[in-house]
Amino acid sequence: ALVVANAERKRMDEELRASHAKVAAQAAQLESQNEYLQENVRLREEVERISRHDLKTPLNSIIAVPRLLREKRRLDPEDDELLTIIERAGYRILSMVNLSLDLFKMEQSTYRFRPRSMDLMDLLDKLCGDLRRHAGERKVRFQVLPWHEPHVHVWAEELLCYSILANLMKNALEASPDDASVTMRIGRDGDQVLLHMHNLGPVPESVRERFFDKYATAGKADGSGLGTYSARLMARAQGGDIEMQTSERDGTTLLLRLKAAPAITEAAAPEADALPRRRDTPAGAAFAPLKVLVVDDDEYNLLVMRRFMPGPPVEVFTAVNGQDGLDQAISHGPDLVFMDLDMPVMNGIDATRRLREHERNAGLPAAVVVALSAHDDEASLERSLRAGCNIYLSKPVSKEQIRAVMHKVTGRAPAGPSAAAAAPAAP
Repeated sequence: ALVVANAERKRMDEELRASHAKVAAQAAQLESQNEYLQENVRLREEVERISRHDLKTPLNSIIAVPRLLREKRRLDPEDDELLTIIERAGYRILSMVNLSLDLFKMEQSTYRFRPRSMDLMDLLDKLCGDLRRHAGERKVRFQVLPWHEPHVHVWAEELLCYSILANLMKNALEASPDDASVTMRIGRDGDQVLLHMHNLGPVPESVRERFFDKYATAGKADGSGLGTYSARLMARAQGGDIEMQTSERDGTTLLLRLKAAPAITEAAAPEADALPRRRDTPAGAAFAPLKVLVVDDDEYNLLVMRRFMPGPPVEVFTAVNGQDGLDQAISHGPDLVFMDLDMPVMNGIDATRRLREHERNAGLPAAVVVALSAHDDEASLERSLRAGCNIYLSKPVSKEQIRAVMHKVTGRAPAGPSAAAAAPAAP
């Protein structure tokens, strides 16, 4: 009996050791897989971040050139229409690039919401124009029912609202029967603006309960199932929401809720001038004498930025990388520097940091440095401010943003609300 007991104990010990070894091996495998997944996530985020930068850099030129051409000469209607196509296509690409990472941030509740007062009626009018040809092929009419106010302003981001409405209107167009109408009606509910969008087509029963779920789709061979999911995600990121009602008899109604713009918005409120005023503007002059340095490794961006600048008495110098920019700053002593952050040889962060060191060591007044970047994340913003930048602008930048900064540096407020911290509006 003792021999049997010892043998049994030995067998159990061996099984226990084998079990422990198996658990340890599985734990090591899980840890390895977890590290692999984390590395894939980091790689994906970095690839998306680089892609966003590489795409937004040329977009800055594509979007700016049509407007510059309009300002320089009078165009006939056909040429103006062609420029409008280029401009709107640029903004559509910009919207898709921005949303590629922003949707992920919204899912993680890390998205930074930057609202401004936006005219919803104006945006609907633009979208009806963009989709007119598609609607005409189906003989479907977009009808915006009259509202007692000519303008209805919401507190939102224009690019997000454009994406939401474009998605919902395209879906309504595809679901609507031929020779019918897609109607849109605006209303108010306290501090919210309501947009009712109706079409006569019912939502298929197979997706009614999952209408806003990720990857839910029906009847579309090329459908990704992300349209309504991303639309509601973008609405909720702005403090709103989307609801859906559908039936075979009544068709489908979508209700979009967005916050109404406050009576006095941040853009219209007096703004504290935290920038040093370099020079006084003479009476009657648009700008005071000012030395401006533009540092960017993209030659097209340099060309566009030079076109954004006024003529004399403003002097403009350019540099193609951070080291070149630092050398130019030491040589010319600019009052204002527009500094791209992602450049070869020396990046904008290091160039700004070294410029600040040079100013301190030489006892020179500090130039106003404006960081220009295709990235709009908090980490890039904080890095630039720690390096010594005064303002952070996300590309593409508009002429109004550049001029607003210049007016502030010279101590003269621009006409109308400052655009120095706002993204350009889609045409």
